[in-house]
Amino acid sequence: MVNRTFGHRGLGFTLLELLVVIAIILIVSTLTLISYRGIANDMRISAAVQDVANILDEARSRAIRDGRPTLVALRPRTSSGGQQIIEAVVGQASGETFRWYDGDYDGQGDAPRYSSTRFLPIIGLEPRQMPEGIGFATPAHQFGDDEMYMTTGRVEVNGEAPGIVPAIMYGSDGEVVSYEQENDASFIFVDLNGDGGQRIGGKDYCNHIQETGFNSDPACPPDRRDFESGFASPGQCWVLNSRLPSGLPHPDEVVFNEDLPLCARQNDDEPFIVLATELILFDDKDARTQFTVGNWADSKSGAATRGKDLGNYILANGVRIRLNRYTGVSQLDR
Repeated sequence: MVNRTFGHRGLGFTLLELLVVIAIILIVSTLTLISYRGIANDMRISAAVQDVANILDEARSRAIRDGRPTLVALRPRTSSGGQQIIEAVVGQASGETFRWYDGDYDGQGDAPRYSSTRFLPIIGLEPRQMPEGIGFATPAHQFGDDEMYMTTGRVEVNGEAPGIVPAIMYGSDGEVVSYEQENDASFIFVDLNGDGGQRIGGKDYCNHIQETGFNSDPACPPDRRDFESGFASPGQCWVLNSRLPSGLPHPDEVVFNEDLPLCARQNDDEPFIVLATELILFDDKDARTQFTVGNWADSKSGAATRGKDLGNYILANGVRIRLNRYTGVSQLDR
């Protein structure tokens, strides 16, 4: 008889083997999560680009069909669930043009400074919500600086520097324009609630000094005693960095010589829009993970820091939508 003795190895794993497996799982999971986030962010950007393209095309068609200036304003809002979103609102000129005066004007002396037009949302075209976390920017062409960006901001948020409401406007022939040609007006606000006033900071301004049929004190429609007399107040609105001697944006100093109500702070604010000939989409949610948002205080230096940070982010990551008179959206540059 032959006796055989078989040695055998335990079926368990050593501690080292377990640690190696766990490490591999963690690495793969991390890479998968990063990849997923990148894909999700790209999908949000792509969805926003398509949404903007669709609504711009619709606005251009309405401008040609109706023979009236038509715009798409990108309005920041806080949703009922607390999300920060951008709504695309399509509006047309109301036919009312007025002369906007700065906050110190008393109705005497020099002529009004700015020709301004009131626009109204088009009935039947509901505002279109952009994907959550998307921001919009435009070069400051309207204010003589092509190398700085003016951006949307968060509303209903205390302590953070606000942003602007960018817009694309089509003339009655479908051409992208940078001012309201019929009345030679560069400054426009969208009267979102249709009450005739311009709402800033929770107050409605009638934007008149004294007109026929208006009261002398306050100089507003007799049936709207709740309106504030005079013109919409700029408040503390800082949207452009000053420049260093090198020409680069100053990191902590804002200067904006035009004393205008451009900033959106509350959901129902109706500031002057910033007309653009091109738009830039950026991932506002991602940008906020890369900078110290606490430095974006509601002050001149905070606004400058915000402008510098977002300007750098947009240069590296923004998706540019170039427009022309024929297609509305002609080219995307990443």
